Amino acid sequence: MRKTFELQGELVECNIGKELFTHPKVKRTEDYVEGRFG
Repeated sequence: MRKTFELQGELVECNIGKELFTHPKVKRTEDYVEGRFG
């Protein structure tokens, strides 16, 4: 199942579920997952 990360209406990244959280390909996704966002 694919998961997406969207920010302010923009699709930032789409990847297979676990991969989105364990190996994000986009820096903004990684920052969000690691809690370095906002």
